[in-house]
Amino acid sequence: MDKKLEKIISKNNKIMLAGHIKPDGDSIGAALALSRYIQSKFKDKQVDIYMENMPPVYDFLIGNDRIITSIEDLDYDLFIALDCGDQDRLGEALRVFQNASSTVNIDHHISNPKYAQINYVTNISSTCEYLCELLDMDCFNNNIAKALYTGIVFDTGGMKHSNTTKNTFNTLGQLIEYDFDFSMIMDQLFNQKTYLQNKLLGQSLLNAQTALDHRVIYSILTKDDFEKHESNPGHTEGIVEQLRVTKDVLMAFFIYEHEDNAYKISLRSKDKIDVCKIAQHFNGGGHTKASGCSYEGDIQQAVDKIIALAQEQI
Repeated sequence: MDKKLEKIISKNNKIMLAGHIKPDGDSIGAALALSRYIQSKFKDKQVDIYMENMPPVYDFLIGNDRIITSIEDLDYDLFIALDCGDQDRLGEALRVFQNASSTVNIDHHISNPKYAQINYVTNISSTCEYLCELLDMDCFNNNIAKALYTGIVFDTGGMKHSNTTKNTFNTLGQLIEYDFDFSMIMDQLFNQKTYLQNKLLGQSLLNAQTALDHRVIYSILTKDDFEKHESNPGHTEGIVEQLRVTKDVLMAFFIYEHEDNAYKISLRSKDKIDVCKIAQHFNGGGHTKASGCSYEGDIQQAVDKIIALAQEQI
């Protein structure tokens, strides 16, 4: 285990772990894995995980973890942020982060400004893969390995994204030696869709438009779309990836409205376009080929700006 990380954990007794708002496979897997690792190696620690409601697709990861969904106690010795590219994306847990005596930031987003007292930030496929480097893999168990595997395969798109490396495959190979049903995880994350997910995917494809000679594709789901299909933004997982695989497209972006005139934007690219640069224009960030941001106001203005920024890179 990384010596500095081991030291900071060993000298603090009450610990909170948290990922970013709207948790995904990497942030969920990282938080669960690190919590279980600390509890197995440091028996006397209280480890709480702050997490907004976990999407049902990850129910197979649920164990005996101390997960809290609202903040009432601000008094923690150590706060470890996981897979969170900016402290403002900690959501309600930001108050605990600001109040904690010690803070650690473990992340793989290249735009991360290293906002904690101790920062582990590197360019790697996922925070879960990074934890495999920072922790002692010989001390893993089935539940730790399963959580880390989930995070890695999620953030690599099932090992299809360009952030997948030889080391990623080697790490996955070591994890599956802990004897869990890895094929079930792949099926849960990438193949199974609920009825509502399929309805929203269909609506987003009907709404899709192209720009720049069909090299950019985008789609917008409004609050009216969610009401029409009796669904919510939690059912939008995978839509931007479906847009991205459109033939001849260099960049895809997907926008959904979560409050009146308040939007979430996900951007993906294949080759030439660095979508992180585009997201940073809107105070977002992420990776060169997968980034996100928020926007409030006239969404057509945001669409026009994104297309213009993409054109500058083509």
